[in-house]
Amino acid sequence: MINKLLAKTKLLKLILMRVVATGLALTISIVVVRELPLEQVGLYYLYVTLSYLANALIFVGADYHLQRVLHDLSEKKSINLPELFKYFSLILIPGFLLVLGFGMAYMYATSGTGLIVGIACASLASMTFLSALMRNLLQLANMATKSAMVNLFEQIMRLSITVAAVRAGYHNGESIIAANAIGALLAATMGIGLIYRYMTRDNRIYFFGYKKLIKNIIPIGSSGLMNWMQLQGYRPYINYAFQRPDLIGAVSFLSSLGSTAANACLAILGQIWIPKQYASRGAATSRYFKIAVASIIGLALASLPAGWVFLHLTNHSDLMPYVFLVPVGVLVEGGNTLIGIHTNHRNATGQPLWIIPIATLGGIIITALILVFPVPAASLPVLIATALISGQLTILSIIASHNTFTKRRLCAE
Repeated sequence: MINKLLAKTKLLKLILMRVVATGLALTISIVVVRELPLEQVGLYYLYVTLSYLANALIFVGADYHLQRVLHDLSEKKSINLPELFKYFSLILIPGFLLVLGFGMAYMYATSGTGLIVGIACASLASMTFLSALMRNLLQLANMATKSAMVNLFEQIMRLSITVAAVRAGYHNGESIIAANAIGALLAATMGIGLIYRYMTRDNRIYFFGYKKLIKNIIPIGSSGLMNWMQLQGYRPYINYAFQRPDLIGAVSFLSSLGSTAANACLAILGQIWIPKQYASRGAATSRYFKIAVASIIGLALASLPAGWVFLHLTNHSDLMPYVFLVPVGVLVEGGNTLIGIHTNHRNATGQPLWIIPIATLGGIIITALILVFPVPAASLPVLIATALISGQLTILSIIASHNTFTKRRLCAE
């Protein structure tokens, strides 16, 4: 009885912190849209996309690899701090250089300047990875409350620094990116402090050379790259082909309202169920999946009226015809969660991950075929929404078909 009461209290704490963190994240979006010209809002989201390249290609795979190495962290609650510092330092260097080079090349090709943007995007990518890594380690160690605290602190710092930058007169996308990077750095520092305080020490090795690391992260990295192209590729494409950063701002802001709220709610489930997936070696996956699907449907239904409210807060009633993009953001983020559940399951059970990039390749092909369909600029939001949802459904369909085929083959054997 006492254990159940403690579990409920812990869950309520997680929900409260997640709700507050979500509110802060949405407030940041509102501040950006209210204070920046819509064109600069679009450039801000474009810079976020450029920074996410390293996350997609390197950082997510490196995170999964470390979680696999530390799959028993919930039991041992011990870590090798010098080895951890070595691990994330050796990961940050290539990730930073990748975003710096790609960001500069893209911006020089489209606007003739790109050094400051490249540095800002690379810094955001690196600090976001570091913060996420600390949160995931705390979560893996069954310290979900502390992980949520780091996330809450990060949103507080991001909002505070963003407001300070805007009040100081920095009304451009680069300044908001820099504010986010500093907020993530401060949160990562807090996460390292919590790990130092609440975990014991051991002498395990995490880094066995780039060759082995690359071999382990290729499936996730290639899938992440294609996922980046599928879900965020429309931003650089529209900026290059249509020169409409204002349209990027409108679509990205509305869809991010839904995806931010969905990510926050679904992350609560992740904090509870991902450790169970690894601890049970995949036995908890089925129940986690069903709960996630029900949550996604509920969030999508609730997001439309919520979107109307947030649009009024931004003083952008001219974007009301595109409010349908808010539930689209929920569905897209929900698709990411379901794909992540499957990835965690295969990771926890030691199964190969090759189906993930294959499924994502199918998704990106469908998305690209829809995006290049010739339509007037005014119809681009509808086209983007159709492309994003169709791509996610394609990925999930391929994964489901593969799972069904595998089960039938095992039964036949």
